[in-house]
Amino acid sequence: MIKEYFEAFPDLRTETKYFSSGNKVCMEWIMAGTHSGRFGDFAPTGRNFSIRGVSVSELEGGKIKKNADYYDSASLMRQLGLLDDAMISDAFVGTWKLNVAKSKASLPGLIHKSEKIKIVAQESGSVYTFDGVDAAGKNFHGTWSGKYDGNYYPFIGNPDADMKSAKKTDPSTLVFVYSKDGKEVANWSFAISEDGKTITAIGKGKDSQGQEFRKDLVFDKQ
Repeated sequence: MIKEYFEAFPDLRTETKYFSSGNKVCMEWIMAGTHSGRFGDFAPTGRNFSIRGVSVSELEGGKIKKNADYYDSASLMRQLGLLDDAMISDAFVGTWKLNVAKSKASLPGLIHKSEKIKIVAQESGSVYTFDGVDAAGKNFHGTWSGKYDGNYYPFIGNPDADMKSAKKTDPSTLVFVYSKDGKEVANWSFAISEDGKTITAIGKGKDSQGQEFRKDLVFDKQ
């Protein structure tokens, strides 16, 4: 995390105050810098930021055993121009883990052994990152970046589709259309639960052999 921050903000600077009691240390800090390097999925914006935060550490044997940082990450992203108030209300933003036990498919070998989807909102659209292990035990990584406007945007790392469109039919439902070489190959519907903790994803289409399939996947918010 520290390496990522210094690469994204080479002029990173902090002002700190320390308080301690026994084996606990509390650090109150102000962190500031300029976004001139890549920050996760985001290209440099050249914008400045300044945020306040608190770090609480537990020491053991002269070393940090445990540490917790508390700060407003939305404020950081907003100052960098990567987030606005409308994006904050997007219930799909976050990291989601496939619940293999609750997921099913009409054909064998379609349920991944593991999968995580990370969804990040920014002014230019939403960024989806897919990582996991497929049914054959092979690691996979894919990305999609686009707007919920029904237009197609490149889908990188998916062998079954090279483009994907997205449209939000209501605040809790997303509809995706996948295409390969200009032909539609699958449709997906993502519905989020009322408590915001679960996504039910239903997909229909054809596999690489032309067989029709249906997948009912469940993702839990992390």
